[in-house]
Amino acid sequence: MAKKRPKKEPIEAIQFRPGGKLGELINEFAGIWRISRGEAAKRLTALAAHKLDLEFAASVQDLAGCLYGAENFVDACQMVCVMLNEVESTPQSQQVQIVRRNVDLYKSLKGIQKEVAENRVSVKLYRT
Repeated sequence: MAKKRPKKEPIEAIQFRPGGKLGELINEFAGIWRISRGEAAKRLTALAAHKLDLEFAASVQDLAGCLYGAENFVDACQMVCVMLNEVESTPQSQQVQIVRRNVDLYKSLKGIQKEVAENRVSVKLYRT
């Protein structure tokens, strides 16, 4: 007999009126990112909640594109935070570059995985 899992409480929808200036910013980012205003507000909230600057937004978006699931943007924010914990003593400009390189590497590896899966080829990677 399987164990019963505790039920997660559903998270209530959060609604707010952003007002003039914040609403304009949300509209601006929605246009730049080509997403809905609601999704732009969610992404800006996720970035802020993870204490990430807008400089990391492109890297987070690229990383989110490699992930699966409804919360992929939030998951990508968390992954970037883990990356930043490893390099927190370096200057901000270098942190952005390090995160970008890591995201590009992750994307390449995901591309290799997809190619291998499509071609049913066996590949072994060895550390040198």
